[in-house]
Amino acid sequence: MSDWRTLEGEPIDDVYEAIRVENQMALDAGGMLMAYIGTDGQNLGQRGTSFVQCVALHRYDDCFAGKGGRVFYIRFIERRYHNRNKRLLREAELAVNLGQKLEPLFTELKIPFEVHADVNSYAGDHGENLSNEVHDTVKGWIESMGWVCRTKPEAFVASIVADRHTRGVRPKNGKKYGKRMLG
Repeated sequence: MSDWRTLEGEPIDDVYEAIRVENQMALDAGGMLMAYIGTDGQNLGQRGTSFVQCVALHRYDDCFAGKGGRVFYIRFIERRYHNRNKRLLREAELAVNLGQKLEPLFTELKIPFEVHADVNSYAGDHGENLSNEVHDTVKGWIESMGWVCRTKPEAFVASIVADRHTRGVRPKNGKKYGKRMLG
């Protein structure tokens, strides 16, 4: 059984095939897809850090009116990241890795995509947006791949969709940590 799931929690056997099916459905309806990739991480006490990678597919018609979409996600636990900036850089690394794996499929299917990073471009009036410390590094890294990068507040896949699924992950089979990503 695959670890990829729909937003509703249904397992996906093959995320590549699921993207192909969604693309064909959009084309059959006279539209197209836009893809968004995002990752979020959340420390779970001493149990580790929960990471969620998301692929959101948004359907558009020929006038670029939104026609719904689908979200696929995978979550896993790694060792605990005690340093916030290291965790944010790991989130960016996971998003870049996922982008590299999906880019050939998106290119083949002519699906434009962008990567959403869970970092803030604005430090805040009182320095409260601490993810701003790694903003330029993360944004530069993603853009150096030739991709569009969105950061907060426009990074909805990372800061809202993936964030929703990072909390409450339990290790499987009594293992302390599990690592399952797109292979």
